Amino acid sequence: MVNDKKKESCSPTMGSKGSMLWIVGITLAMFIISFIVTRDLPWKPQYEVRYEFRVRNYFKNVEGPERVMSGLSLHDSHWLYGYLQQLLINDHIAIKLKYDNTEKITLLATGSDSAAVASSAAALYQMADDTMTRFGDDLCRRLAETLRNELTLLPSTRNDSLAAFEVELHRQLEAVELKNAGGEKYLGLLNKAELPQARKTPARGWVILLSMVAAFLFSTAACFLRKRERAHEINR
Repeated sequence: MVNDKKKESCSPTMGSKGSMLWIVGITLAMFIISFIVTRDLPWKPQYEVRYEFRVRNYFKNVEGPERVMSGLSLHDSHWLYGYLQQLLINDHIAIKLKYDNTEKITLLATGSDSAAVASSAAALYQMADDTMTRFGDDLCRRLAETLRNELTLLPSTRNDSLAAFEVELHRQLEAVELKNAGGEKYLGLLNKAELPQARKTPARGWVILLSMVAAFLFSTAACFLRKRERAHEINR
């Protein structure tokens, strides 16, 4: 009786049914996951340009920025994200903006014309750079003026503490002026090597289908190996 029950529980019919349900479940789960993960992909292949950047943190350059921040609104990454959202225009080029917890802004442009996609994304990024340059130049100018004024107000007779303070003021002034000298002064472009070329995106349907096929093959192979292992255990 015990042997009969054991043979019944490992019968090919019941094993095949359970395996099929498991394979279908894994494949269906992969369909749901891939459908969610690929929500940003178009159903038809299109051209895409992605800019990833952050606004420079002005507070890290000079200690005590409250000395000159009065009267200046803070233009950080979150502010720039909101500002760029207002500039988006519904056109044949689809442009999306994202903002994450690391203060990174992602500008994603997609369309059927690679040249138009690249130029639209570059134009919006240039607007962001120009906006932050105007604000950043004004802020750095005020910071530099404040630091120079503090240096001129230092007494001629100085002890060790004042001498160390003077060195620190010079360091802060140098940091402000060097950062303001040129190049990417206020926006840090994180994926510069990929730009400005547009790349063609995969079709969402194909990505979902390939994910399901991979899940089906993996689960089928896993079931086959499991059956072989059970058969080996029974025959021992």
